[in-house]
Amino acid sequence: MTSPNESDLKTTEMLLSLAENMTEEGITIGSLTDQLADRGFGVVQVILALPVCIPFLWGIPQVVALPMLFIALQITLGRHRLWLPQKIRARCISKEGFADLAQRAQRYVGWFEAISKPRLVWLTRGTTERILGIFMAIFCISIMVPLPGTNTVPGIGVAIMSLGFIE
Repeated sequence: MTSPNESDLKTTEMLLSLAENMTEEGITIGSLTDQLADRGFGVVQVILALPVCIPFLWGIPQVVALPMLFIALQITLGRHRLWLPQKIRARCISKEGFADLAQRAQRYVGWFEAISKPRLVWLTRGTTERILGIFMAIFCISIMVPLPGTNTVPGIGVAIMSLGFIE
C-alpha cells in the first residue's frame, strides 16, 4: 500500500500524523511550518485570528494583529513558505501539547474540511493570491486601530481567507 501524497492529505490528517510520528522532545515551530509548506500561512493566521474574532475584546487583537500583518505581507510579496525569525522557529512544542493541538484541530477544523473542497484554486495562486494578501494586510491594520468595532469583522474576514489558504 502506498502512502498518500502530502498534498492529498487534509491539514488535520497531516497534524495527527506529525503528532503520532514525533519524537519525545516535541517539534520546533520552524519544523512544523516547514512540514506544513504553503498551508503554514493559513494555519498560523487562523490561530492568530481566532482571538480577534471575539467581540468586545480589547488589547489582545491589537497585539496579535502585528504578527498577522507580518504574515499578510509575506503573502503579498508572493512567498511560498512562511518565514519566521530564528528565535521563534527554534521554540519547541511538547509532544503532549502538540497532540492536544492536533486533536482540537481535528474536532474544530475537521467539520470545515468535511464540507469543503478546493474550489476557485486560482484565487490562491499568483497575482490573485497577492491581492488577497493586500486585503488581509488592510484588515490587519484595521484590527490594530483601538476603536470599538474595528477588530471583530476584519478578524472574521482574515480567518475565512486563512481557511481558504489551508484548503
